[in-house]
Amino acid sequence: MTTNMKKLSILLMACLAFAATAQNSGDNKQQQAQKDKDELYQVVIGDKDFVPVKRNVVMKNNLPEVKRTATKNAVTPDYSHRAVATVVPNRVPTMLPYGYRTAHNFSAQRGYLDLGAGSQLNLTASLGYRFIDEEDFNLEAWAQHNSTWEGRNASTLLSPKQRQKQRYNDNILGLDLEKVFTRGSLGVGARFHYDSFNYYGGRQNITRYDNKQGFMAIAAEAVWKGHAVTPAERQLRYNLGLRFEYGKYEKGIPYYLSEGDGKALAADEVVLAFDGGVNYQAGTRAQVGLDLGATFVGNDRGHIDRPAHYSTIFRSLPWEATDSRGSYGVFDIAPYFRFEGDNFRVSLGATATLSAGDGAKALVSPRVKFDVDMADGANLYVNALGGKTIHTLSSLHEASRYVNPSQYVCNTFSPLDLEVGLRLGPWRDFSANLFAGYGIFRNAVTTMYGIYFPVELRIENTEWAFANLYNLRARGVKVGFNINYRYRDIVEVDAGFTFAPQDDKPIDDGKRYAKSYLLGLDGASTVGNIDVTVRPINKLSLGIGFDYRGGRRVNFYEQFIELTGEMMAYPPTFSTRKLSDVLNLRLRAEYRITPRFGVWASASNLLGKQWDVLPGMSCQNLGLMGGITLNF
Repeated sequence: MTTNMKKLSILLMACLAFAATAQNSGDNKQQQAQKDKDELYQVVIGDKDFVPVKRNVVMKNNLPEVKRTATKNAVTPDYSHRAVATVVPNRVPTMLPYGYRTAHNFSAQRGYLDLGAGSQLNLTASLGYRFIDEEDFNLEAWAQHNSTWEGRNASTLLSPKQRQKQRYNDNILGLDLEKVFTRGSLGVGARFHYDSFNYYGGRQNITRYDNKQGFMAIAAEAVWKGHAVTPAERQLRYNLGLRFEYGKYEKGIPYYLSEGDGKALAADEVVLAFDGGVNYQAGTRAQVGLDLGATFVGNDRGHIDRPAHYSTIFRSLPWEATDSRGSYGVFDIAPYFRFEGDNFRVSLGATATLSAGDGAKALVSPRVKFDVDMADGANLYVNALGGKTIHTLSSLHEASRYVNPSQYVCNTFSPLDLEVGLRLGPWRDFSANLFAGYGIFRNAVTTMYGIYFPVELRIENTEWAFANLYNLRARGVKVGFNINYRYRDIVEVDAGFTFAPQDDKPIDDGKRYAKSYLLGLDGASTVGNIDVTVRPINKLSLGIGFDYRGGRRVNFYEQFIELTGEMMAYPPTFSTRKLSDVLNLRLRAEYRITPRFGVWASASNLLGKQWDVLPGMSCQNLGLMGGITLNF
């Protein structure tokens, strides 16, 4: 081999050795990088020091939206010991713009001010400020005003000559405090509510009572929620709550048999309620608990009107009509057991209700909830609940300010309020809830127009003088759905529908139960709403909504009494009268001029429809409003 060939061979071997070394070095670097990556990945997904709790998203029932004073007594199906029958309230207000917005988002800004005015001299104002805004301590105050001073409103039951201007001045003040401690949190709240109004604000020449009325309510409550760890390292949670409420009407409604000048004393009421509960984590997936509740009510109606007809449908009072005072107590004991599986959750329990001076002494109702994940985005649930609802002057005033304050309304008890449903989604920001239900109600609150009155004092259409609330035994079914769709932050759609067949037959002695799942005081069988919000640009929000209530009817009762000579009562007569459908088309627009300041405008009853919320209680015509919003 020549010298050149040897040099070439040595050079070739050196290149191959270098290439092999480089390849090994590259492989080593890749292996080291992969090892470093694996170590980093292991750090990221290392063993957790806690077990995450699975929480299922539950879509709120937005059918229909509540347009009334906010209250702690609002009831929805839950594990609460006082899980009572679900009532779908009347969305359409008696007189626009009635309704309070007490859930303003204080977290965005410490204060807010909203002002608005419109046709019929409708005025609305909302003011709130968080004086202390810390992570573990909040103190906030808020106030709201709603009033109307003009407007001869559209009624299908009253002629223009019979109508009078609707006028009311409704105000509420609130104060809320929340303090978080190491082992729990304390919440304290206070409310003051005053509403002055003219009875019905719809009918003229009512001679049975003074046409002006005032209502005042004061409420305060304190709630402590605490937690602790037991020696067995199990979580123990408990809560204690105390609530006080005082309600009073300025004037009563005279009773036709009253002595003296016939003036009735004002009605007032004191409510004292206690709630408490304890929950123990019995295992990684099981809990046991006990809830307790006690409510004491003392009232003075001046004169108490008894139910109009003594039958199996109406519940008579335990005292005579001439007595002016009544008090009672209601006690709840509700044990339960909860368990969470891989794809299901179940809560089993019952509520024992003990009463003193309030009807049956011992009642038992179910407290059962179950849901299972059928597939991804499909959840089947069953709720079997029940319990007693305490009707106070405040809660009845929220349902309708135009109620006979001298009347005593028995508390409602539901042996069973069953709902079966299917929750779907969210799928691409779409979610829905389909449901069907069956309920049994004793002493359910409904409307009945007409009272006893002497033949010689009969006045035409006296039954429309004011609304009487009466207790009805009812049982019936309901079906419906709720839908929500959201496309980014540009479009949002909410829609809901509920159908509950109502009993069209007049109430009489031959009926033990009315075949109805009550959807409000107007006896509606079909309620629905749809709301669409569009945000074409960041600062502008446009909304359109439509409310519908159909198949509405109310009960009428009539009985004459002879006062001359020996008193004699004529046989009572019953009838059912239909009300026109509610068709309310509304619009709203809001433009944020700056992040803290904006303007808005709204319109209601754009179709110019006429309906009576209750007989003689008419809606407003086309209503236009505008105002400003300010955050500070």
